[in-house]
Amino acid sequence: MQNTNDLCKNRLCDDCLFDMKSKSCSYKGCEFHFSSKSKLIIYTNDLMSLCFKCPEKLCRQNLHYEDFMAHTHSLPKNNLYDDSTDFRREYELSLVEAIRGEMSSRGLIAKKRSDSSEAEQKPKPDKKSFSKRLRELANEQEDQEANEIALKKEEVGNLRNLVSFQEKRINELMSDASDHAKIAISLANENESLKTELENAQDEISNLQNMKEKYNEMSNMFGRFNIEWMESKGLSPTCKICQEIYDTNEHFQTSLKCGHAFGESCIIKSFEINKRCPVCNKKSEIADLSRVY
Repeated sequence: MQNTNDLCKNRLCDDCLFDMKSKSCSYKGCEFHFSSKSKLIIYTNDLMSLCFKCPEKLCRQNLHYEDFMAHTHSLPKNNLYDDSTDFRREYELSLVEAIRGEMSSRGLIAKKRSDSSEAEQKPKPDKKSFSKRLRELANEQEDQEANEIALKKEEVGNLRNLVSFQEKRINELMSDASDHAKIAISLANENESLKTELENAQDEISNLQNMKEKYNEMSNMFGRFNIEWMESKGLSPTCKICQEIYDTNEHFQTSLKCGHAFGESCIIKSFEINKRCPVCNKKSEIADLSRVY
């Protein structure tokens, strides 16, 4: 139940007074509303907070209970306010009955009495309890601020840890990049060295090919001399396997350790079947072959 001390001090707030700009009071804690179907303006708190319009509807003035009881435009003062006016008393009673009927129709009389009794029974606020509550609120505020500070410190700590981790990771990546750069430089130098070795090997191969060509030329020359010498001596310069004359190419005259001679290509093919001399049947190898000059 709302305390009557929290009501508007002027019963009507500035936004609602006389001009009725709003349908409900904007003052914090005020619960007054305009009555759209009667001449009453009703507060829902206590009887003394009732506010009325002109009962004769001849003005727009808002009236409290005392002013409402005396407010009139048509009745003479002599008939309304003299000491012997039974008429005034009857008029007041009729107004009271009208008020009660209005309040009864809205179900407010019981509520007003209950509010009034509870307001009387409600203890007045103690200054000590009020100061205690203020201290409690201050402590709650301090605790809340302390919790917020702790959370901020925790966030700052987490951010510092994250920054430290990122810096460490950056240093590791830079170190790895430096190592990779060293490896790349080493590989580049090694590649240059291999290129040089390859060039030297190619030059050596070229020299060996030249030497082989010269050797083949000399071998062919000695082979021709040998054939001519054998023909001059009346010897048959033919292979004992194929009976063909020796030449200076693949069918060059070669001999084994046993002294028998054959065409080079013929004896190599013979060794693929049987590694023995075709004449004396001695065991021989390809390594035993030597050209005859």
